[in-house]
Amino acid sequence: MKRIILAAKSGTGKTTYLLNKIKAGDFDTNRLFGTLAPADFEKDSEGNLKKTAISLCFLPEFECYRYSVPKKNFRPHVPGAMDGNIGFDLDESVNDKANAYFKKLQSQNLGPKDIVIVDEIGPYELIKGKGIMEALKFLDMDECECTAIITSRLQLVNVYQKRWGDIEVHYL
Repeated sequence: MKRIILAAKSGTGKTTYLLNKIKAGDFDTNRLFGTLAPADFEKDSEGNLKKTAISLCFLPEFECYRYSVPKKNFRPHVPGAMDGNIGFDLDESVNDKANAYFKKLQSQNLGPKDIVIVDEIGPYELIKGKGIMEALKFLDMDECECTAIITSRLQLVNVYQKRWGDIEVHYL
């Protein structure tokens, strides 16, 4: 599997970048699979954008579900910590759909012109071992001939490099 990491700070538009590339038809592919996780934002009383929810959209149909909402009064013990303690409540039924989707994808005969987008595997999966673990298992499949595009926080690039070795990293 060819793995391409799109790395940027959290909230800088990795998902929007991918959505724009898909809409523009910029991917040279036979088939496009995977998930996108667009966030909803609202302005707070000071005019700053605040993430209010995250959806999970399944490709190629763009079938979307509300995946998570911020936990009330969540304060990380260390701001920006990569410990897998997420500030969102996940909808387990959507999480189950995502795991079933990637489990099925593992048995597909994907070729070199197929692209799978995983937006995103983060500390919840990598450190806690929870969340969309079947996506991580899919990404571990060296024998797959497809290309995987994975969005990532900057802090996780080294984790991916240790896990998979030869990866292509694009910084946004």
